[in-house]
Amino acid sequence: MFSLKSLFTPAFLRRLGGAGASAIADGIMEFVYNRDSAYWTGRFPFIPTIEPLPPLDDFLVLGGSVATWLLGAWKNEKVKEVGEGATIYATAMILHHIIHRSAFVLPLAAPAAAAEVPPTVAERLARKGYTPTKAVQLRNGRYTPTMPGRLGYTPTA
Repeated sequence: MFSLKSLFTPAFLRRLGGAGASAIADGIMEFVYNRDSAYWTGRFPFIPTIEPLPPLDDFLVLGGSVATWLLGAWKNEKVKEVGEGATIYATAMILHHIIHRSAFVLPLAAPAAAAEVPPTVAERLARKGYTPTKAVQLRNGRYTPTMPGRLGYTPTA
């Protein structure tokens, strides 16, 4: 019989805590970058790497997670479990960024085609045969004195 007690073992909770700590570390770095991206662009730890790899800050999160895992494997089983959870999160995060940045990895990961921009009012009126008048051209900054007409658009018939 299934029980929640069997699911949430201490080892699972330690791994979950490690993944959460790794996510918090990544979130703090992203928050710092997004607060002032103009200042942080190109500065440590937000140095760009080779495309399609994410910036260095994501690899620092992965490096800290792997270091925790290896330290735990050497010293303490509980620390190893925390490091495992953190490494699982960080590895998935890196893979997500790589797939998101490269359309050639998976065809399904290709960015969506740009939606067609709906025509402006001026384009729709031009299709119907109307030409812009002096007032419209002045407002758009494209006045040519040879165009006759009233305010708005006039038919070209």
